[in-house]
Amino acid sequence: MSIISALTLGCLALPLPVSPYNELPSVEKTKEPAGLMRQGFTHLSNFELDKAIGCLAPLVVHYAGDLSDQKKRKKCAQVLALIARSFQFDENDLAAEQVYRLAQALDPSDKRIAALEGLSLSRTGRVGEADKVFQGLIKEASSDLTVASCLATHLTRSGDDQAARDVLQNALKKDSALPSSAEANWLLGISMVRINEAKLVSPYFRKAAATTPSLYLKKLCTARALLCEDKTIESEELSRQAGDILPKDPAWLVALSNTKRRANRLENAELSFKDRVAAAKLQRCSSTLFIGLTEQLANQEQFDQARRCVDYWKSLRPAAYEARVLSARLYDRINKPDLAEMELKQALTLNPKSSHAWVELAELIAKTRSQSQAVETLKQAAVACPHSPRVAKLLAEKLLRLDRISEAEQAYEKAKKLMPSDTKSYNILSKKELADIYAGLGTCAYKTKRPDEAWRYAKLFNTFKFVIHLDGLLGLVHVRPDRLDFASAQSEKVIKHEAIADMLYEAHDFDDSAKEYRLAVAGDPENIDLHSYLFFVLREKDDWAATMSEDFELASKLVAKVPREIGDALKKGFPQK
Repeated sequence: MSIISALTLGCLALPLPVSPYNELPSVEKTKEPAGLMRQGFTHLSNFELDKAIGCLAPLVVHYAGDLSDQKKRKKCAQVLALIARSFQFDENDLAAEQVYRLAQALDPSDKRIAALEGLSLSRTGRVGEADKVFQGLIKEASSDLTVASCLATHLTRSGDDQAARDVLQNALKKDSALPSSAEANWLLGISMVRINEAKLVSPYFRKAAATTPSLYLKKLCTARALLCEDKTIESEELSRQAGDILPKDPAWLVALSNTKRRANRLENAELSFKDRVAAAKLQRCSSTLFIGLTEQLANQEQFDQARRCVDYWKSLRPAAYEARVLSARLYDRINKPDLAEMELKQALTLNPKSSHAWVELAELIAKTRSQSQAVETLKQAAVACPHSPRVAKLLAEKLLRLDRISEAEQAYEKAKKLMPSDTKSYNILSKKELADIYAGLGTCAYKTKRPDEAWRYAKLFNTFKFVIHLDGLLGLVHVRPDRLDFASAQSEKVIKHEAIADMLYEAHDFDDSAKEYRLAVAGDPENIDLHSYLFFVLREKDDWAATMSEDFELASKLVAKVPREIGDALKKGFPQK
């Protein structure tokens, strides 16, 4: 077994080196300088990256003395790969890629080194070269977790999240108990949490914790699992325990900061910010840290400090497209669209398959130029990112706004096919994405005189739409309908108009939404909620004369309703004896 198999792929948020001691070749057999390999592994496992390189570098000299010896060539390649891992853990992508390339030249047969080199190419703006490397590793990805993790990360960076999940799940079927499965489970959890309810994703992080021999990472993986289960107090405690083990590593402070933000208490915002500032002063670079710190500074409107933070990150990782995207967001917030566009185009030069960069560029162009130009940008994005439902959905929305119904419907259909099939596990954001797609398809059907299809999509939209409930007096005036119960409706005709109107509102077709709400009001003129929905649609479409008229109607009905609601609220607050 090669030395490189002792490590698994590190991700941005949490690199996961596996304790390698049981896989080290014996000093006597290899006649290597005594103790250097073990010391190097120890430092690498503790993220003491400079010390790790210092221990491993003499081994390169030792093995490189006679490269005509095939065994020494392999050993030299393996040691170089470990040095590259040290650079990778510090997110020094350019140095990591150069060392991996040298290791690959020494031992072209090592598929794990090839996969790690491919990922480094992906992270240094050489996506086309990375594609070629991984095309030759697809077979190995089904049986080797390190190769699978590298390929999955590359696929995620290329906008194909579903293929990345498939690669990881397929590889884990065979070697789910190996230490190298920790990284695969972690990556799978990170991917799944974007689409599924967090509590359903928790097992992946627990499996990662169970298979990594590192006590530090075991605690951080478990802390992430607890966070998914809404056990923030326990998660915070485990993050602190991880900090007791490796106090100089930033990962535990980033985890602690995330836990505090998740707890959603005002005092935690400042504490979370302080944790991120403290982590920035520690020994290892963390992109997750810089993203969170920059966003918190921007949310506090400390834009100069946010700019310094992201520029420093860019200097550390000049080939990171993520830093360019974040920089563009900052420029956009301070109304510098030209600079924002420049940054996004640079991001796409570094990673032409980044769906995030394409989407943000299209939105910026729609805001500063025209919807038509945004559509042309998104058509390019659809070619570069053919597996991204987000790109397809945004293209459909822009086409619908331009009244290009046939094209919009095709794009919505593509977006629907690209969404994960297990809708029962969806989290709130995934449900909203799917609801938006159904709203768009229903609006296309409505506009092309297909009422039965429009009604079918309205019911599907109602199933997945995002609903906000406001308690007490705040719930007196409703902007949008709650989730409608068609089975218990007093009037099928009225609720049908109401559901279709709500769907059309979601698709920003305010004219037709107002038309449907008027039909609903005509069927139930005393329903204050229907008047409320109509009022807000009219306001959205800037029909001020109709808005004022509806406002008068709504106000007169509220006068009768408010005293009763106040009485009900008081009864709940002060139970009668």
